[in-house]
Amino acid sequence: MQQQQSQSRGLWRSAGLAGIIFGAVGFYEPAKDLYAKVFDPDYTEVESVALAQQQQRLQQKNMLCAITMTRRAVEADNETSIRYGVCNNNDVLVEVYPNNKPAFQQWLSPENIAGIGPAAASGLFAAAYAATLPPPAPGAGAPMSRPAQMTLKTLCQAWEDQTRQSRMIRVTDEGGTCFRERINVLSGRVEVREQVPCDSKCQ
Repeated sequence: MQQQQSQSRGLWRSAGLAGIIFGAVGFYEPAKDLYAKVFDPDYTEVESVALAQQQQRLQQKNMLCAITMTRRAVEADNETSIRYGVCNNNDVLVEVYPNNKPAFQQWLSPENIAGIGPAAASGLFAAAYAATLPPPAPGAGAPMSRPAQMTLKTLCQAWEDQTRQSRMIRVTDEGGTCFRERINVLSGRVEVREQVPCDSKCQ
């Protein structure tokens, strides 16, 4: 009897320990998100710390491409402009510029297509991605109508703080009018956008 009680207590200890371990694993991501949002001001606006860090890695990975890529602006409707560019590695930069609201951007890659965030939620990513596809071959059926596009030129781009690498400064030529932007890479939000001379520097 005593041996059975000892085995029973051992079983309950094991079950309790397993429950604590699984509970800790289950709470790890939310706890990490909460800690970062409370103690690191760079993360206060992000939906997910994991997604924010993923966006930071994609920005770091595509620093050269972000400057040299061909970016285009498409008017989705009278109130929204979509900008996009595609890297040779198939990573896509999607930017959404609503009128009278903060603009935002998001990097998309074959690896993170399932968690594309606000661009997907708004339904605008599909339109931007479709615009990157080549036109159909002759004789392949009626060609799809394509919205008018404007090519954007990135004049310069640099980290605001090379150590933290959370905000990007960019100067863009948009049809002869230039804008300087400060982009929070972690949240995707364009925090500052102002018209500047086209010879303005990023650093």
